[in-house]
Amino acid sequence: KRRDELSFVRAASLGSDTYEVVTLRAHGDAAPRVRWRGASDHIMPRALRDGTIALSADGSKLFVCNIPDGRLEIFDVSAAGLSHSGSVPVGVDPVAVAEASRQLLTLARRVAASDCTVLVTGESGTGKEVLARFIHRHSPRHAGPFVAVNCAAIPEAMLEAILFGWERGSFTGAHAAHSGKFEQAQGGTLLLDEITEMPPSLQAKLLRVMQEHEVERLGGRTVALDVRVVATSNRRLREEVAAGRFREDLYYRINVFPLAIAPLRARRDDILPLARRFLAELRGPNEEPPALADDAAAALQAYRWPGNVRELQNCIE
Repeated sequence: KRRDELSFVRAASLGSDTYEVVTLRAHGDAAPRVRWRGASDHIMPRALRDGTIALSADGSKLFVCNIPDGRLEIFDVSAAGLSHSGSVPVGVDPVAVAEASRQLLTLARRVAASDCTVLVTGESGTGKEVLARFIHRHSPRHAGPFVAVNCAAIPEAMLEAILFGWERGSFTGAHAAHSGKFEQAQGGTLLLDEITEMPPSLQAKLLRVMQEHEVERLGGRTVALDVRVVATSNRRLREEVAAGRFREDLYYRINVFPLAIAPLRARRDDILPLARRFLAELRGPNEEPPALADDAAAALQAYRWPGNVRELQNCIE
């Protein structure tokens, strides 16, 4: 291999799309070439180094180079909703037949009327984002945008730019300024999903944003914020703080009003109503939803559902 050429052989898979990096050149006339479902996108970094961030020519993808691991990570900007944000659609409330669920919704409705930060905890698949949307829908901010960002799904090197935005020229390919998730949620609610997956270096910056109610884009511009934050986690945050993986000061900042969602096995009265709702969502136009047979209902009630509501929904589908 020539000294000015780095070949990456590992495919980077994000969501349902697979990106295969064929060749990435640090210098010379040839631009890095990335194959994406048969198409080709080109970027030209000024200098290739570990952690380099670049934006594709059409502005649809962010790239970050991770030289020690031999990886070029790719993040689809359009799929993340970076180019737009909108109001959350009117929807039905979460299923709450079990006593624990009814008490949780009562608390959620009460805190929705305020503007305080909410921390929603629970196992994976319990419906933390559904509850966050319920809080937004019943809040004075309901006409504003609901913007969600999954902190676990975005490569670490890109998360700061995606959350806080960037100014023109702040990195390769940034030919225009771009608002981040915080700015997109102005006047509404920002959901920081799985906040415990955020790297410690970014936790300190997030703490400042939440304390000062302003965000500094990459490149230096500061923007005042009017955003309500709802954070979620499937971990025990006190244990994460004790282990040094999560900042204690940030924990106290987001734990203003904690809401804990019980696993589905602990609220079995919700199982059949949830199953019937999922069945109703699958029916075609002018069709009656299929009914649950008695033996099927008994099997659903007897199962422990380690994957919680998400597993139940997948089972019904």
